[in-house]
This record gives sequence, C-alpha cells and structure tokens, in this order.
Amino acid sequence: MLNKAQAEGYSYEDYDASLLQHSTEVELLKIIGELPQLVLDAAEKRIPHKITQFAFDLASALHSFYNAEKVLDETQLALTKARLALLEAVKITIGNALRLIGVHAPEQM
Repeated sequence: MLNKAQAEGYSYEDYDASLLQHSTEVELLKIIGELPQLVLDAAEKRIPHKITQFAFDLASALHSFYNAEKVLDETQLALTKARLALLEAVKITIGNALRLIGVHAPEQM
C-alpha cells in the first residue's frame, strides 16, 4: 500500500494524527505502543515467544484495519496522510519485532 501511495503521488508529511479515531486505527496505535514494555518483559522473564505473538497480533490488527478502512482517498487527503503514516508505523514496528527474534522481513511478498 505504501508503494502504491508513493507511485500515485501521495505523501504523509505533515499529517494530523488526531484524525485517526476509528476503532481499528486506535487498536493499531495501542498495539504499537505496547512493544517497548513487551520487550522489557520478554527479556526479564525470558519469554521471547511474547514478541512473536505481538507481531502476529499487530499483523492481525493491520488486516482488520485494511479491510475496514479506505486508505487512499483523494477526497480526504488529510485522513489519507494520517493513515499512510499509521501504515508506516506498523511496518517499522513489525520489522523491529521480527528483527528482535532474528527473522528477516521481505520488502515485498
């Protein structure tokens, strides 16, 4: 989606995160925010599988978001920018979680 957005000329510079109010958007933001504490807990308690479960949960929430919301909407450019920034945050977070468990994430499927 991010590549498609870039190819179509969309950007997400200067986005307004306050526009992300739908339940699927809020759920993604909540899950992303859990990673720092999860990493700490996984390290202290020696339960690395929690990071694997986190990556799965985040990917599942992304799937729900993607099915529920229109990301690229030329009639709502401000919301499109915010949603693209959210997708970038998800991409970075999933990448970080996978690197923590030693998995390389491909750029494309």
